[in-house]
Amino acid sequence: MNMQIVAPHPTSDLSRGCEVAARAESPDLRAFYENWDRARNGRPMPSRRELSLVPIKNLLRHIHLYDVVDTGHDFRTRVIGTGVFLGRDPDTTGKLLSEHPDAVVRSRVGQALREVVNTSNPVRVKRIRPGEDRFHITHVESVYLPLGTADKAEQIVAMTIYTHGIQQADFALLNSRIAPAFKHDIFVWLFRLWKSGRRIVLNLMKPMVKRASTPG
Repeated sequence: MNMQIVAPHPTSDLSRGCEVAARAESPDLRAFYENWDRARNGRPMPSRRELSLVPIKNLLRHIHLYDVVDTGHDFRTRVIGTGVFLGRDPDTTGKLLSEHPDAVVRSRVGQALREVVNTSNPVRVKRIRPGEDRFHITHVESVYLPLGTADKAEQIVAMTIYTHGIQQADFALLNSRIAPAFKHDIFVWLFRLWKSGRRIVLNLMKPMVKRASTPG
């Protein structure tokens, strides 16, 4: 079963290469890449058997592992940590990615996995997820690494890390997507404040108007 390809999320940034993965913003992702880099020992990639996760055992909840199916037309989930999708993911262990109930997950994860298969290179994906109240955002950063023999990826191991809070690189997003809504909210708030202030002033002036209009 082939996956339906959907347009990537507008706030996603996908890049590939060992240097890119080695410079991941999250120190946990850098440790994840360095562990893989040691296992490959100068080769394009290590095999699954050669990669030990013991050095990063405290990060296992962020790990997901996939088998490459039909030369990358689909992928089978082998391991999915509890910290990968933060409660949004049902138990998909042993199932094809094309069977995932969330179309966004199928598209986003599938795009990164296919890039690893097509290039035999590590892939780093970073996206920004605005919060429901527009003022809280979450950074989601992932690194996908090939596993296999020679230069052909047979499996892909990945790690996903969530970071909460605004960073310097977020201001473009805030200006383009959140700031207009924020300005609208500020305008509405100021208008309501003006109406409330006007009402208070009128109420305070009523006794003065009455006294002034009463015959002496």
